[in-house]
Amino acid sequence: MAEIITRMELYEKVWQEPITKLAKGFGLSDRGLAKLCERHQIPTPERGYWAKLAAGKTVRQLPLPELKPGFADTISISPTVKEKSKPKDHVLAALDNIPLVDIRVPKVIKTPHPIMRVWVDTHEHDLKRDRAGDRVVPLLWHKPFTQLEKRRHRILNALFSYMDRLGYKSRDGGRGELYFDYQGIKIEFTLKEKSKQYRRPLTAEVQAKPWKVDSKWAQEKESTGTLAFRIKSYMEKGLKSEWLETEQQPMEEMLSDIVRTILAAGPLLLQREKDWQEKVRQEREATLERQREVELRRDDQAQWDKFLAIAGCCAEAREAKVLLEALENQLSGSVTGDVDGRSVSEWLNWARAKIERYDLNNMDPRKVFEEVSSVKSRTF
Repeated sequence: MAEIITRMELYEKVWQEPITKLAKGFGLSDRGLAKLCERHQIPTPERGYWAKLAAGKTVRQLPLPELKPGFADTISISPTVKEKSKPKDHVLAALDNIPLVDIRVPKVIKTPHPIMRVWVDTHEHDLKRDRAGDRVVPLLWHKPFTQLEKRRHRILNALFSYMDRLGYKSRDGGRGELYFDYQGIKIEFTLKEKSKQYRRPLTAEVQAKPWKVDSKWAQEKESTGTLAFRIKSYMEKGLKSEWLETEQQPMEEMLSDIVRTILAAGPLLLQREKDWQEKVRQEREATLERQREVELRRDDQAQWDKFLAIAGCCAEAREAKVLLEALENQLSGSVTGDVDGRSVSEWLNWARAKIERYDLNNMDPRKVFEEVSSVKSRTF
């Protein structure tokens, strides 16, 4: 619903708090509110105004200019930013139906999951090859697992084993692709170290290189030592898809919430897949039905054209009968000789047989419509 505000009121508001915050109250983007102020000749704080004000520096507030002729003093503001939709009831119900989960991560992996066993065995094999000197370049040598990687393995091993018992088959798709298989539905996820990206100024030596002349910064990543769990598959609104551990709450304590979310997501994703397949089936049937209707219309038109063709033949047969009778009246015994291997009498009999086929008095309605019904659009 539109909000009516005076020009002076909006001017006072934009100088009381940043546009980025004020715009949310109006349901606008910060750029949208800035354009609105520009259209109504309302000055806004320049860049850096609020930072200077917070630092105690002197700032200048631009006065509100007089309104130009032809502009209204009141402003109608209609929200353009949609409010975030609330989770659907069936999603909330799915979460409520999942009981509390008690999953614990041991300090030592005593019974490795098959996936974990393959990882460890493969890594140990690669380390042995490196020590044996099979790889000449040291940079390609594998390194022993770090403490963070070992901790990640313990968490995943506990998660794999727990989910397998609940019917969610743990799978390793290779190339870092991990997922749970729930009745043919893939629930893809990752558990990786969270990295932080920052800008590093380039040295004068690097900037001197031809391909770095216009560059001043380099984007680099640094390790944070913390783990992040993310579900990559589509998740219904209301289901969390990312967990980032903190000093107060490590990833081990988040596993219960992660498992509950996955357990709730499985049936929802399965139902979503079934709904999609049903929609595809209905669309396919609708397409076939439309095609059948088109074929029926074409067949109907072809059969009508055939009926008209028979009617045309009947009309022509009536005219031909007049000609045949005239020829028979003029026929005398003096006419001799053959025409293309036939006598005149044979030609007259030939014409009479053709005429009789389309003689209205001799036509059988059943045979006529059998001939019409046999015609299809593809053959006519």
